[in-house]
Amino acid sequence: MGNTCTIHTSASAAEAFGVVADLSSYGSWLPRSVSYRGTDLERTSASPLLGTRYADRTPLGQVEGVVTEVEMGRRIRFRQALRDRSLSIDITYEFEDGIAGSMVRRTGIIEVAGRIRPIAWIVVPLTRAENRRTMRALRRHLAGLSPADAARPR
Repeated sequence: MGNTCTIHTSASAAEAFGVVADLSSYGSWLPRSVSYRGTDLERTSASPLLGTRYADRTPLGQVEGVVTEVEMGRRIRFRQALRDRSLSIDITYEFEDGIAGSMVRRTGIIEVAGRIRPIAWIVVPLTRAENRRTMRALRRHLAGLSPADAARPR
């Protein structure tokens, strides 16, 4: 089950790539939510490293992730899964410069099995909503807004 979200930003593709690839900075621009409760890193690096591991805390448990592909400034791919593999998500970010900024596309492929299958009708839409929320937060961050500013109603 796939899901694609696209944003346009005044930031360059390289700047947007740098933000997404810096897993250690997510706490500064991606506020916690019901679905996302933070990221724990096994290895922290300012530059993305193939094989970098992290874990996202969620209501379903710890989702373990790994960076599976890096094409500097153009693409980064992550694979996330619960330990029992009842939920796995492949996430690909693609970055492309335009005339006045860049385009960032996030594609998520969601797979459910085992204990999650009976509640897939809840988990899949929540995961898709979280993907959209993440992209809105990324767009606001790239526009120079702090997380506190981003949370204010407009």
